[in-house]
This record gives sequence, C-alpha cells and structure tokens, in this order.
Amino acid sequence: MVPAFIIMVDAFLLMSNGKIDRHRLPAPEAVTNEGVNLVAPETPIEKQLAEVWRRVLKVEHIGIHQNFFDLGGHSLMATQIITQIRHVFHIELPLRTLFTGDFTIAGLARIIAERQLQQIDQTELAGLMTLLEGLSGRRSERTFVRGLEKLKIRSDFVIA
Repeated sequence: MVPAFIIMVDAFLLMSNGKIDRHRLPAPEAVTNEGVNLVAPETPIEKQLAEVWRRVLKVEHIGIHQNFFDLGGHSLMATQIITQIRHVFHIELPLRTLFTGDFTIAGLARIIAERQLQQIDQTELAGLMTLLEGLSGRRSERTFVRGLEKLKIRSDFVIA
C-alpha cells in the first residue's frame, strides 16, 4: 500500500512501553483546492459523477480534471464509486477501469457515455430516428426523449 500522507517529524513521541504514541502525532493537512484551476462539471453525466465523488470523498469543490487519488481517494472508496455508478447510471463498470485509465470525472463521463450508447438496441433506435425525420423543433426533442425513455436509456448522455 502507498501511504496517503507523509509527514516529517523531528522525533517520535513514545509511550511507556516503547511504542510510538500515534495519538500525539501531528494530523495531516487537509487536501485543499487552493491554487488549482477547477473546471466545473457541465454535462449531466459530469454533474452526477461530481455529486457521487462529493459524497464519497467528502470534498466540497471538485473539478472534472482532478484525479480521484489526488483528492484523497483510495481503493475502498473506488469500490464505493463503482457501486454508485452502477446505481445512478445503470451500467456495469469493472473496478480495474478506475486503476488503468483516466480516473477523473471527465474520463469517467466519457466511459459512461460510451457504455450507455452500447446498450441501445440499434433496430429500435433506427425506428426512433425514422419517426423523428418528419418532426421539427421542440416536438422532435420531446419525441426523442420519450423514445429514449421507452428504450430505457437515460437521455442525459445525449448532451455529453
């Protein structure tokens, strides 16, 4: 395991039995976003992911290009993220995805959008597109969203 924090101390305070008194060690400084140029979530997927990260990491402000582990995340929190993604987006995402790729909100949003697109039944989508050809403006938008709901696809990925 890699430690989350390293703190330099002049000397360790010992208990009477010779062990290090962990309760008297200095607390690590909290992770802050000072000086970091935060890019706010824009798409619905990014906004939902940011909310999941806020709950799991207990961090108020999160930019879409910040790495999960740099914000204090660890492997157990990563499993919580995967569980929340499954619940919120209705997709299966292997845990290894978080350790092999771009573990940022922007990176995960791309993966989620791709997975959602893979779930669409191509024949039903072609039928929906044919229906939309004759419609215009707001009416076609409403019909498209209703059609996606019928296909059990979340319409928010379309905006991504």
